[in-house]
Amino acid sequence: MKNFINTIKNIFAIEDLRVRILNTLGFLLVYRIGSYIVLPGVDATALANAHAHGDNGILGLINIFAGGAFGRAAIFGLGIMPYISASIVMQLLGIAVPHFQKLQKEGASGQKKIERYTRILTVFVTAFQAPGYIASQIAASANEPVGIFFYIRSTLILIAGTVFVMWLGEKITDKGIGNGISLIIMVGILARLPFAFTAELLGNRMKSDGGGLIVFLVEIVFLVLVVMATILLVQGTRKIPVQFAKRIVGNKQYGGARQFIPLKVNAAGVMPIIFAQAIMFLPLTVFTSLSGSSSAMSGLVATFSNIGGFWYNFTFGLMIVAFTYFYTAVIINSNQMAEEMKRNGGFVPGIKPGKKTAEYIDTVMSHITLPGSVFLAIVAIMPAIAMLFKVDNQFARFYGGTSLLILVGVMMDTLQQIESYLLMRHYDGLMKTGRIKGRTSCLKYIATTLGAIYYKTESEILKIQKSSLIVSKTLAEVGKSIQPGISTAELDKIAESYIIACGAKPAFKGYRGFPGTLCLSVNAQVVHGMPSSYKLKEGDIISVDCGAVKDDFYGDSAYTFAVGKISEELKQLLRITKESLALGVEAAIDGGRMGDISAAVQQHAEKHKYGVVRELVGHGIGRSLHEGPDVPNYGKRGNGMKLMRGLVIAIEPMINMGKKEVNQEDDGWTIVTKDGKPSAHFEHTVAIAKGKPEVLTTFEEIEQTKAAQL
Repeated sequence: MKNFINTIKNIFAIEDLRVRILNTLGFLLVYRIGSYIVLPGVDATALANAHAHGDNGILGLINIFAGGAFGRAAIFGLGIMPYISASIVMQLLGIAVPHFQKLQKEGASGQKKIERYTRILTVFVTAFQAPGYIASQIAASANEPVGIFFYIRSTLILIAGTVFVMWLGEKITDKGIGNGISLIIMVGILARLPFAFTAELLGNRMKSDGGGLIVFLVEIVFLVLVVMATILLVQGTRKIPVQFAKRIVGNKQYGGARQFIPLKVNAAGVMPIIFAQAIMFLPLTVFTSLSGSSSAMSGLVATFSNIGGFWYNFTFGLMIVAFTYFYTAVIINSNQMAEEMKRNGGFVPGIKPGKKTAEYIDTVMSHITLPGSVFLAIVAIMPAIAMLFKVDNQFARFYGGTSLLILVGVMMDTLQQIESYLLMRHYDGLMKTGRIKGRTSCLKYIATTLGAIYYKTESEILKIQKSSLIVSKTLAEVGKSIQPGISTAELDKIAESYIIACGAKPAFKGYRGFPGTLCLSVNAQVVHGMPSSYKLKEGDIISVDCGAVKDDFYGDSAYTFAVGKISEELKQLLRITKESLALGVEAAIDGGRMGDISAAVQQHAEKHKYGVVRELVGHGIGRSLHEGPDVPNYGKRGNGMKLMRGLVIAIEPMINMGKKEVNQEDDGWTIVTKDGKPSAHFEHTVAIAKGKPEVLTTFEEIEQTKAAQL
């Protein structure tokens, strides 16, 4: 209990996390209030009496997703479901229609257009569903004449309600914690849990023949076991190892590290259950209209109307297995995955690139989809099994099906984000051992001309930021000691001790044989200078490049310091190089191009007659110190790969006072200017985010040191 209280204190001690949690709770409170505001002209008492016995079919499921607002005829009566329907339609269009396929490949800009289309389609879906909802669920309980005005007014209010709920979901995602749409659905489901709990305990088990409290406790234990099994289903992955060819640019290694493609045991999620329920519901509606024509048809309707019956659930389970294979085949394109790996030097060890790799991935998916689909079917029919043991219908819904899968998935994702904030601020996680993992996408590796690009999740970016802040603080610590008379080897020891004290590891030391924690480049040395006995002199400049790794994620940054008083020429070189970095960072926006960054750096430096080094470039960063893509400091605006949210890169201008040409010294590491003139180097680790770039490193503490005062 003490650890729990400490964890809560830690959560609310982090200002950003505290604000996000409070924002989320506030938005969800607004949603819950709206779900109790009944449409004008509707008799709430009559409506409640009409739904007193609840809905056990598809309407009951919709009511659960809407948090009871559907049954109350609230202004949020249709809730977020029209948006979900529109999203599914857009996803299917992305599979079948070339125009939408093209948008999906355009990255962030294409995704924005898809989101805009989804919102517009949501309005049309709501306008289509609202009249039917009014006629079937509301009209009989109206306390005024149900005419055209009543229909138009109620439809407009329902459309406005759904659009407002959609807006709330987007605001939660932007200003809160977790995925807003998913949280709204989860809260709607959880809102029905107290009623279901009460109905089972007081209305069912406490009866004379209900079995009493002991039976109820056994049900709770069984529910916990089902939840644990569902977590295994949601989290289960089969990792396929992928090796990328090594590539060396200016003594920096790109690729060469082994990564993994996480193939989900249940890649289809809840979609097979939703499809199967729709297919089961629609033909039943047709059969019901024809049931009066024959006794056989009436019997068929009776059989498939019984959601607790054997044939209903047997058919339902088979359809889920079939739809799981179908939907998995739609979303997992093994040929595209294999082609991307082959084009970019990636391969599965022991498997020939190309067609053989595609066949291998397809075989693995087939093998893991079978148990995944069967388990998903079992979870889906678990409520019916619970009903066989006389569990109340409302409470039985929480034993499986779509509701349980959504609850488990959303809670895991949200808790994982909260834990990431805690770990980033050096607090313990939510558990004593291990780490919470959210739902992962099947393929996070997107090919480019130089290797695999790893697009990071929000939690992964937080981990990179944690390592990056350690690097920034290390540079500040080193900056405090930079003065005439200190050796570069001494500075290296200071950095190593500080990084280890922070619970991290030096990223450079031992990397391809590099001997130091820092790259220390003095005057005409551009980068990769090794620690030595050289003692700094008044008027020198020294570029300090530092990297650290913590929790398997890297951070990287560099700063060029002044040693004592330096000339005005050197001050300008440092200032222009730093300004070039700032301009490059400003250009690192979602939907932009890599060439925008490159041109911003090059144009500013060359405007002041400085040379921009060509042989050395910035890079992607994450689980590896050097990942794709390359980030050149020269280029043309509008050229290069499209920048997308989730990309994390190190932007590092290397600017020479003289010409751009460089040489490598005999030690195999140190890069120097060819004309012997000084060079400066500044670097930030940057995440491409919505709206503006997120700089994960900082110069704030560094610039409080004397050596950084220009």
